[in-house]
Amino acid sequence: MMSSLAIGDTVREPARAAVEDLLAAVYLPPADEGADLLAAVPDRCHLLQLVIDPDDPRLLHRLWRDEQGESRLESVELSDACTRLLAVVRSDSQEHSSLRPADVTFLGELLPEGLRRALADAAVPRLLLVPAGGLWLVPWGAVPVGPRRLLAESTEYVVCPSLVIQRVLVRRGPARPVDKPSCLWRNPRMESLRLTELRADGRWTFDLPATASQISSVLAADAHIVVVLCHGRPAVGPGHYLELEPGSRLLPADLLDGTPPQRFYLFTCWGGGVPGQAMTEPVTIATLALVTGSVEVLATVGEYGDTPDGDEFAQWVLEPLSTAGTPLSRAVHLASTRLLALEGAWEWPLRDWAPLLPLGTFHD
Repeated sequence: MMSSLAIGDTVREPARAAVEDLLAAVYLPPADEGADLLAAVPDRCHLLQLVIDPDDPRLLHRLWRDEQGESRLESVELSDACTRLLAVVRSDSQEHSSLRPADVTFLGELLPEGLRRALADAAVPRLLLVPAGGLWLVPWGAVPVGPRRLLAESTEYVVCPSLVIQRVLVRRGPARPVDKPSCLWRNPRMESLRLTELRADGRWTFDLPATASQISSVLAADAHIVVVLCHGRPAVGPGHYLELEPGSRLLPADLLDGTPPQRFYLFTCWGGGVPGQAMTEPVTIATLALVTGSVEVLATVGEYGDTPDGDEFAQWVLEPLSTAGTPLSRAVHLASTRLLALEGAWEWPLRDWAPLLPLGTFHD
């Protein structure tokens, strides 16, 4: 019913209601105690859950659980500079588009000091991030943990919408190996995001659907790996959709039919959030795929540049994923480390790499 209602701008009110119902379904409050949810966090993993106080944009509440299982719950007041920077990363503006690593130093305030030091010392084996609301759009890989050192090069990390969903994913287990080709779709309007070198790599076998309707069918057919390069769009009514090609939309509600890909990699400018909205995260294609069947999802939570540099980084992320068993978190970590080792890395705009976040959890 939700899928039939959320058909676009022609039925705006029912479409908006459908998205709100999806939001409620994904984020139902748990009946369990917090300790039961924390018990499902994987071993050898730090957890950081964060939310900005809805009544005070300077007040940050956070829970940090280290790999020994010790938990710390605290509230801290962010500086004006950090609060302003959070507003910038949530906006679709020229200032956002031009951000570089040196411009986001104050985002380090989001991390507890002890966790930040451990990350700087490479003493965090894995990090599970659970951000709420506007914190969803933080380019987490670019958060500084020390002088000239960023989170993405310091550890493997994943982002999960909630602890309830994290527990579901742990129980779901890792992706099953499937002996069939991977699938790739690219919006023909993408000028530079082409993955040309990767498509010529003999380790990958890509099926290339001819039409948007064909890729829509693949996205409901429990495929093993699907890569999509397109645009994310906010809209009145549907709330958020992916533009597979001019005039062809993929709505969040469309993922309610069938089973999404086990490993789903989205290179989609503004594909994982709605710019300018404080409560932006929940029901995008990426998060709903995670809830309805995907084991891991690559989400794009801000502007992603349709540029040669953005294309190169996308290929660095995908290269190791041709090997069975390589988790997305490791692929993003390796690509980020490779980028940040370059001499001019700190001059790369964040839009060409940092918006790509690995969604899911860790599997042992």
